Amino acid sequence: MAERRRLFVLASPVIVILIGFTVAIISRQLLQPDIAWLPPMIAYWLTLFLAIVLLHGLKAYRQWLQPSQGHWFFRILSLLNVAFIAIPSLLFGKAIVISSVGLVVAWLLIVVLNPIVEEGYWRATLMDAASPWQGWAAVLYSAVWFGLSHPLIIGINIALVAGVTGFIGTFINGLIWAITYRGSRSLRWGIVTHIAANVFSIAIFLGLLQLQF
Repeated sequence: MAERRRLFVLASPVIVILIGFTVAIISRQLLQPDIAWLPPMIAYWLTLFLAIVLLHGLKAYRQWLQPSQGHWFFRILSLLNVAFIAIPSLLFGKAIVISSVGLVVAWLLIVVLNPIVEEGYWRATLMDAASPWQGWAAVLYSAVWFGLSHPLIIGINIALVAGVTGFIGTFINGLIWAITYRGSRSLRWGIVTHIAANVFSIAIFLGLLQLQF
């Protein structure tokens, strides 16, 4: 039974992406472009959250958030993802001010919630199921599915993370966070640097600025 459950977890990214993709396509047809990204985003979060709860329970975060182990390199490595997103945003992005209280709350929710559920699913849940494999195989498996999820779910309605470029960028991010989790056996640095990276995400800002609160 344990082996069947492990195989189900390894296959579950197909379900996650299929649900998100379907909602994204429907939203694109029925809603205005400025809000069409929101339903698939919510469906994506809910699917990841339910997967974590059903497969592990929220108590699993106690184990995943244990102090980092291994060489310090694996903790510092995750800072690269912050640099990859923050540096281009600071150099080439325009100043964006969110003045609405509703937008600020929504921004904080996305910045914090997204890393918690994504790291809990794509790194901890998926890579723990792949733990019998060679380390590089588990890391690549997690990174590839994470990379595919963004253009196939979010990228349907947000061009910035669409197509091959969306996949490559997200794949690199996923690769670094997967290596961090594999090397440190903890989600602490992954979640913290994921939150920091989201703070500078232009895609999040542009999506939120289209909403009216």
